[in-house]
Amino acid sequence: MKLFFATCEEDGVTLSKNHNRFPTFCQGLYLTNIFGCMKYMFFLLLVLLVGCKKDSQLTQPCTLKFQNQFVSNASLGLSISGGEVSLKKIDFEGDRTAGSEVEIEKEFENYFISLSNNFSWNVEMDIPNGKYTNYQIEFRFRKNSGSALVWRGFINQNGSVLPIEIQFPSDFDLEVNHANQPDLQKDKTYTCSWKVDLNQLFAGITSVQIDNATVDSSSGINQIKISNTDNSLIYQQIFNNFEAASSLEIL
Repeated sequence: MKLFFATCEEDGVTLSKNHNRFPTFCQGLYLTNIFGCMKYMFFLLLVLLVGCKKDSQLTQPCTLKFQNQFVSNASLGLSISGGEVSLKKIDFEGDRTAGSEVEIEKEFENYFISLSNNFSWNVEMDIPNGKYTNYQIEFRFRKNSGSALVWRGFINQNGSVLPIEIQFPSDFDLEVNHANQPDLQKDKTYTCSWKVDLNQLFAGITSVQIDNATVDSSSGINQIKISNTDNSLIYQQIFNNFEAASSLEIL
């Protein structure tokens, strides 16, 4: 049995013996490789186009509107009715079932928020749509002319209901984790609620401590002030509980 060897060159084909018996061997091989390569490139292009289309569908914006929500503490008779927020920045991070990881931030210039209108912040932020399996927000509070964050409400002290004011006077950051897994649709607006459980916020603080808390009457009204300088031990416990007492829901 005779074997015939072929080599392809840029100018044509060089064959060993009896090359006329195989005039199209390399040409056919060359064309086969070209068509195979073109087929492979077409497949890659199709994959890229489908992937880009799918990814673009997961970068459509939806809007978050922020608000506060408070869970009352019945044992202390504690409830929150209003306050102020001095907001510097919101950092949003999230993971979705499809699409890339989301990292978005929004900065504010000494933005002052009054919590008198259903605890709404009047703050909006656009994020990509998709099914979120995990997300968290870091709020950056910065002291302006007053405190960085103030909550006002009422609490029981020695059988009487007194106003209470909780002040966070210094700059601080608070990281809040998710409590649900929302499926956010493009071009829709959702409420991002920062829920604060006052039972967890005052965990470790007894009614005896509240009964013995210093009452401030400098404004002409008896009230309990809690800050780093007023009833500071209670303040420190609240600050330590802050992150555990906080959660996020996008609805």
